[in-house]
Amino acid sequence: MANDGRNVAVVLGASMTGLMASAALQRAGWRAVVIERDELELEGAPTARRGVGQGRHNHNLTALATSTLARLFPGVLDELRGEGATVCDVGRDGRWYVGGLRLARVEVGQPQVLVSRPLLDRVLLRRLGASGGVELRDATDVCGLVEDRGQITGVRVIGRREGKEEVIDANLVVDASGRGSRTPRWLEELGFEAPAEDRVDVSVKYTTRAFRWRPTDLDGDRFVYSSGLAPSWPKGAVVFAVDGERWMILQFAYGDAPPSDLDGFRRFAASLAAPEVAQIAERCEPIGDAATYSFPRSVRRRYDRARMPGGLVVVGDALQSTNPSWGLGITSAAMHVDVLERRLANATRPSDGFHRAALRASEPVWGPVRDRDRSFDSVPGDPSWPFQVLNRLVGGTFAAATTRPDLAKLVLEVITYARSPAGLLRPDRVARSLWTQLDAPRLADPRDAVEVS
Repeated sequence: MANDGRNVAVVLGASMTGLMASAALQRAGWRAVVIERDELELEGAPTARRGVGQGRHNHNLTALATSTLARLFPGVLDELRGEGATVCDVGRDGRWYVGGLRLARVEVGQPQVLVSRPLLDRVLLRRLGASGGVELRDATDVCGLVEDRGQITGVRVIGRREGKEEVIDANLVVDASGRGSRTPRWLEELGFEAPAEDRVDVSVKYTTRAFRWRPTDLDGDRFVYSSGLAPSWPKGAVVFAVDGERWMILQFAYGDAPPSDLDGFRRFAASLAAPEVAQIAERCEPIGDAATYSFPRSVRRRYDRARMPGGLVVVGDALQSTNPSWGLGITSAAMHVDVLERRLANATRPSDGFHRAALRASEPVWGPVRDRDRSFDSVPGDPSWPFQVLNRLVGGTFAAATTRPDLAKLVLEVITYARSPAGLLRPDRVARSLWTQLDAPRLADPRDAVEVS
């Protein structure tokens, strides 16, 4: 890519975060050079990349993440739909089981995208590759950062095809390389400090299998969410109808992994609150082998408290990585990219104060996920007292949302980050919530609340 006088950013990793950040940079008039270890195939059938650890598992795009994606890549929802992905209403077109209870069906007016990760990557990579403002360098390893008088001025890379080391100069380096980010080590090598880390040990494991989708399955519904129920029901599932006329069923558990063999996978499905998971697993034709994944802990790297050089920002899972069974990794990354986009438009030095602003923006993901995880017996630590109070005040709203479409709409807007949780705290809703909790028996088994028909 020729030097045309524009600011240059080097983006480490063609992750979802890296692709969104590259689009934001391009929209701000910057040139972006994306460095990716994997070989990027833009032709043929989309396949999972080695460097995407969850490439064969379900990915959740909340209302917030979907709106960010649609803004950064105009028309992308129609393009994904044309490639076979499902774009549907987050409430009307599927079934939600929260705390063992099925929410009332309601049209929320917020789209969500159900798509395999390989197809999502393919569509976004093609968009960026054809844009003229983004250069994709695949099969390339990053060796370290280049620093001059407290400013990051580029990166050292080696292209595996040529075996040649070079320095790529940059006005800004964006680390979107995920949980395995080497930035902490590189900073220490340059005489700076690695960031402190906030950690929550969760030991979550999940197993995903694909099944043949038929238009008549679930009377045309396209997804099922079945969450765990704290403190002693540490398992659930996410079911999506995705491209390739497939159901993807992801089953998760804290501690022991859901079985990967077909019979064991079906037995696990039969133990969940949502009977639809077992229906699909039993009645639909299995496709291919199971994929498994283990997630030991949620980690938030406190770059906001570390002595940092200028010209470097860390985003996505490299900054904050949370339990993926809650499906909020892309949402958290979208929050970081939103902050980056605003700073590119309004700041001459976009890295100054970035991490403080980015972690503040994604606190609505980190805090609730940390506290939900700590609500389970198997996860060390206690939920924060604000979470416990809030849970007490609004818990009955979730139960009432099983028969009240207006409350179901509110709950889903909060869950998908289309609305602030403050909407749940209106005095009349709090009063109704508390009354509902006093009036309703406590469930010993979440399946007791499920009407199977």
